[in-house]
Amino acid sequence: MNDTAHYIVRIKEVGKSGIIETEAIGRWTRQQIINFYGLEEPEVESYSIQVVETGEIIGHRKAIAQ
Repeated sequence: MNDTAHYIVRIKEVGKSGIIETEAIGRWTRQQIINFYGLEEPEVESYSIQVVETGEIIGHRKAIAQ
């Protein structure tokens, strides 16, 4: 059984117009992704973490529309 997942992480930084989109593949928890990408840092205005296989949003701060 393959228990890895594919995540898309979208990040909007304070004062910047663009959205950064990156991917993570593996056995990650929501908190591990937040910590790895620094999503709780003050310069992060908003973010979303989406599981590609299901489309489920597993974490967000002012979620970014797809």
